[in-house]
Amino acid sequence: MFDFSKRLLKLRKSRGLSQIELAHKIRISSSTLGNYENDMGIPSLSVAESLADVLNVSLDYLACGEKANVISCLLYTSDAAD
Repeated sequence: MFDFSKRLLKLRKSRGLSQIELAHKIRISSSTLGNYENDMGIPSLSVAESLADVLNVSLDYLACGEKANVISCLLYTSDAAD
């Protein structure tokens, strides 16, 4: 099973939500949510954002878990170089 599907299922259950309840909150069918949880589909970015919001996690965590690699960029201005 793909890590995303396991993570989604675990998060939903830990929040005490049924598939029907979570699907209703993000305006998708419960069968579509079931497909995501059973590794039979991947949500669009907008649906993934809604899932992350309702489940109170970052989109990075939802997609990649604890091992998400975050690339930080430092922007240098001419003032910072002085």
